[in-house]
Amino acid sequence: MQAFTQDIRYGLRLLTKQRGFALVAILTIALGIGASTAIFSVIDAALLRPLPFPNPEQLVNVSLEEQAPNQKPRRTLPSVTDLRAWRASSRVFSHLASSRSIFPARVLENPEPERVAIEEITEDYLGMYGV
Repeated sequence: MQAFTQDIRYGLRLLTKQRGFALVAILTIALGIGASTAIFSVIDAALLRPLPFPNPEQLVNVSLEEQAPNQKPRRTLPSVTDLRAWRASSRVFSHLASSRSIFPARVLENPEPERVAIEEITEDYLGMYGV
């Protein structure tokens, strides 16, 4: 323990003599710790923690795209009739739903207008997420 204390004192003496080097070393270590923490937080939230839904491993997203000649592809929802037919003919799915972002809109209830996103969903969408 005495040798460890002497090593700490010697290291502090060297750091006080070479302040520029000490400042660069401390800032480098601080940036490394901060970057590692930020990256781990993103990975933890996106990959390691389970989604807040019942049975998240069973959720599947299927989208339909239509593309007319010489136009950009457009995402569309299957019709409600098609969804009901698929649900009736399949015993694989417990829920079958679809959603599509339509456009941003403004709500004018308050003195200041508020911009909100509108999502078009089918009848079983909320039940699929356990709501």
